[in-house]
Amino acid sequence: MKIKKTTLTLILTALALGGFVYFYEIRGKQQQAELQEQQKQVFNFQSEEIQAITIKQESEILTLTKDENAEEATWKITAPTEKEADLLTVEFLLDQITGLKSDRSINTPVSQLSEYGLEKPEITVEIKLQDERTRRLFLGKADFDGTSIYSQVEVEGEPPKEVSVLLLSVNFKNVLTKPVAEWEKQEKPEESSAETEESTEKKDEPETAKPSSEKSPEQLEESTEKKDDVQIEKSSPKPEGSPSPTDDYLLTE
Repeated sequence: MKIKKTTLTLILTALALGGFVYFYEIRGKQQQAELQEQQKQVFNFQSEEIQAITIKQESEILTLTKDENAEEATWKITAPTEKEADLLTVEFLLDQITGLKSDRSINTPVSQLSEYGLEKPEITVEIKLQDERTRRLFLGKADFDGTSIYSQVEVEGEPPKEVSVLLLSVNFKNVLTKPVAEWEKQEKPEESSAETEESTEKKDEPETAKPSSEKSPEQLEESTEKKDDVQIEKSSPKPEGSPSPTDDYLLTE
């Protein structure tokens, strides 16, 4: 059976249209969605690249530095004091920074940054990377409903006349504003010297002798003698009673 040229042309046209719909409509929309998702991402580096983080607030400055000489992942607090940092708390911060996303952005002139609290930011996050680059994120005031906070990523190169103001979740600010004590590694509480001495004294004290139910040899011997006496009394015959005067009278008669 031969296929007519008209039918073959229609089939080829349908295949071409199907390919067009797939590549430009379906696949194109997927690529657009992926691009939009990437645009929401604030930073494009990985947590392993971060070497130090400095959180600057008006009240204090906290600096966390990665210890490259340690065999295992270790972070230290180098400002305002020098202490070992809590690893889980730092790793949570790293995940927050590398996974930071913005749902909305506002293009605004640099001269209007004060309206968003970004002319003099409340918080500045300074991130040092392995390639000696430094990225900075400025956090301003909250939006009208208090669920988001205005922020701006420092633009590399010459300052532009217009910048993009990003809206971030206010939860990110809460992570940054933890007290320094919550960033420190928590040591396990040790027993006080008084409790240790008391525990040692209890161990050294001899155990109180419990009353024994066993009898001594003397007690056993005495008990045996008493039992023998009782058995002798039971087994010995009773003496016959002497005849009473009444019995003698009856016999005489």
